[in-house]
Amino acid sequence: MKEQIETAEHRREFVAGDSDEARKTATGHSCKPLAVILKKMRKLKVLLLLAIVLIMTGCAATDFSYAWPYIQMRPEKVRKFTPKNYSDCIAAIDTVLTPVVKQHFKNQDSTIAVIEICNEIGGFFILNWWMARYNKQTVTGYGGKVPKVPIDLPSHFIKDGIYHPEAMLRIMFACYYKYLNSQAYNWDEEISKVKTIWPSGNPTNYSELLPDTIAKLERKIKSNYQYSLLSEADTVNILYNRPPRFSKKLSDWYYLTGIINFKIPQTESINIKIIDIKSEFNQNYMIDNTDTLKIGDTLTDFHEGWLSRNVFYFKYSRCKEYREAFNVK
Repeated sequence: MKEQIETAEHRREFVAGDSDEARKTATGHSCKPLAVILKKMRKLKVLLLLAIVLIMTGCAATDFSYAWPYIQMRPEKVRKFTPKNYSDCIAAIDTVLTPVVKQHFKNQDSTIAVIEICNEIGGFFILNWWMARYNKQTVTGYGGKVPKVPIDLPSHFIKDGIYHPEAMLRIMFACYYKYLNSQAYNWDEEISKVKTIWPSGNPTNYSELLPDTIAKLERKIKSNYQYSLLSEADTVNILYNRPPRFSKKLSDWYYLTGIINFKIPQTESINIKIIDIKSEFNQNYMIDNTDTLKIGDTLTDFHEGWLSRNVFYFKYSRCKEYREAFNVK
């Protein structure tokens, strides 16, 4: 620091008779009128506000981008179809979703159909249809007090004892599922079903996260359903993300293929004989000296992620079927 000070360029000292320009040069700045300085500050504020708006607009576009594969309109237009009451919901959902998503939802087993679509794309509807508007903790903007006479979808639900937007979603999609499958549906019945399992809470002050009790219950429902699809002698696959190595510098994901010897209902596990290990990228499998599993080995494993051959999972935001293990704990 001392060296920098000593080697720095020496500033000239003021002397009598120096002009204003000389003084400006010596000090590195000029004493401009206050009005000019204030004018520049106002311009900077305007530019700063414009920058903030552009950033927010860009973030919003990025946030909506994940919705494009499963809706048949630009995301910003979804709000135009916000339902005002229960009778509007069916037509609104049907207008927004793509034929691919609707067909898959219709064909899914009723045990898990509503759970999966709510977990996958429900947040998009909560955000764009402002379903948490009366929650003081909402991140989408507090809409004020709940009106005494319902004027929109969330206030109708709150009047009927449903305060949480995740609960609202499950009721809406339960009715929509029955509509797609030409089954009779009743809003009061679906509301009563949800009320029996949903934890009580303050209708205007709650966490928008899915309650732990509901998340645990839905994981168990999905787990039981997937386990019920597996049978002895089934050929099953799983995609492992703990890779064997083709070389010391390269890692890979790979499929295990096996045949179920027997099931263990107490732990929802299956006993499997491994018949194939294949790279996801169709490269030859190279045994590494750290591998602990080889073709011909038998293992007992929790059923999570094991799929019968030619069975895939569907992810709505990708609008296609693909292999992926369920996150069941």
